[in-house]
Amino acid sequence: MCAAKPRHRALLWFFRRYVAPRLAGGGSVLEVGPGKFQTRYLTAPDYLGEARYVAIDIRHLKHHGRLTTPHQFVHASALAMPFADASFDVIVCNNTLPFIEQDRQAMAEMARCLRPDGVAMLQSHMAAGQTSTAADHAARHPELRPEWYAENAHFWVYGPDYPARIEAAGFGMTRTVHLLSDRSPAFRARFGLKPAERIVLGFSCEAGVHRFGSPAPIPAAPSAGSGWLDEFWS
Repeated sequence: MCAAKPRHRALLWFFRRYVAPRLAGGGSVLEVGPGKFQTRYLTAPDYLGEARYVAIDIRHLKHHGRLTTPHQFVHASALAMPFADASFDVIVCNNTLPFIEQDRQAMAEMARCLRPDGVAMLQSHMAAGQTSTAADHAARHPELRPEWYAENAHFWVYGPDYPARIEAAGFGMTRTVHLLSDRSPAFRARFGLKPAERIVLGFSCEAGVHRFGSPAPIPAAPSAGSGWLDEFWS
C-alpha cells in the first residue's frame, strides 16, 4: 500500500507539471512538516528535477531519517527557520498551516525564505465562510466528528479569504489553481483524486508567476519501478 491520500497524489501531480520541468538544472526545495509519503516519493528526480530537497519539522520522526545526501532534514520550528533570506526556489506546506497556531508567522517565514522567482505551494483545506478557529468552526458544525479536525484543522479552518491571509503575511501575490481541470472524471476517480482540487500558490513577485505559475506539457511517465506511480502517469 502506498498510504497516499488525495492531497499526496495531487502534490505529485503539481511537482511533475509545475516544478520538475523548471528545476532540471538544479535548485532547492523546502517542505514544511513533510509526511511519510513525501520523504518516500517526492525526492525522486521525476518530481524534483535536479533540485535538493530540505525538510523542516519541529518534531524529529522516523521517516525524516529516510533522507540522504544531497537531501536533508532540519529539526527546527517553522516560526523561526534557520535559513537565509531568499534560499529556496520552491516551498511546500501541504496541510500543515492549519496545525500551526501562529500560522501568519509561519507564512511570513516562508515568504522570507522564498526566492524572488520562486513559488510556495500552500495547500490547506478550505471551507465555506471566512477563516475561523477550529473551535469556532466546531461550534457551528456539530455534525463534523473530531476525526475531521484531527485530519484537517487543529487550530484553523480556512475559508475563501485564505489567499488574502497569505498575502497579508508577506507574499506579494497569490494564485489559486484548479490543479486537475485538464484530467477526465474517469482519471480522477481511478486514482482517488478530488474533482475540485484547488491549490494556492504564493509568489514574491511577477518573476515567480512567470517561472512557476502555469503547468508544463504533460510529461512522459516516470522511471520504471514506481509501482502504482507507473500507472498514474501512463
